[in-house]
Amino acid sequence: MLNIRTIIGVGSKNQATGKVHGAALGDDDVAYVKTQLGFHPDDKFVVPKECYEYFKDCVPRGQEAEDKWNKLFAEYEKKYPEDASDLKRRIEGKLREGWEKDLPSKDQLPKEAIPTRKASGIALQALVPKDKTFVAGSADLLESTFVNFKDQVEFQNPAGGLGEYSGRQIRYGIREHAMVAIGNGLAAFQKGATIPIMSTFFMFWLYAAPAARMSALQGLRFIGIATHDAIGIGEDGK
Repeated sequence: MLNIRTIIGVGSKNQATGKVHGAALGDDDVAYVKTQLGFHPDDKFVVPKECYEYFKDCVPRGQEAEDKWNKLFAEYEKKYPEDASDLKRRIEGKLREGWEKDLPSKDQLPKEAIPTRKASGIALQALVPKDKTFVAGSADLLESTFVNFKDQVEFQNPAGGLGEYSGRQIRYGIREHAMVAIGNGLAAFQKGATIPIMSTFFMFWLYAAPAARMSALQGLRFIGIATHDAIGIGEDGK
């Protein structure tokens, strides 16, 4: 066991007290803390020149990386024009043109009452297989939440014989928080290029709450499906 002792509000006149935890320090104490840390007490919102000096090589390195990417993409576009066009569309955050026409018309929908998870599954089945923007998955409930789709390919190491890296179906296991955290990474890499579909039973979203909060704070684009919210869920949910 590691027992690490810390001092809250170190440098403040009120350090090591509850007061420094929940209340603003105030101008006098802020100035005092600055002197303790070696800063000029009157400086506000100042970035020291040492910081600019330390990071000055980021601009040429970034330009070099962007030039390499542009060159690589130009070569890719010549070799695979259709795939390049689709990737451009996704990077721009657009869905496939005419996607609305793939949704079933009212007369093609079930006439009897069905669980909402099955209804959302109908929409998913109509859209996801045709658009590489979507990556669908669930925390151990793929078939129960109806996010599995026709001719699905699992995202797996090909060596295992269960899928391949081009797969857009992810079985996250019983890892709700990890599922949404991974989805955040997919969505944040290039906003709109990948839209994760993450699903689990409604109450299990509580396990993913911290990651879902980060999704909201970052304004990430994803589809969250919460199912089986009932007192008497009957045959595996209604």
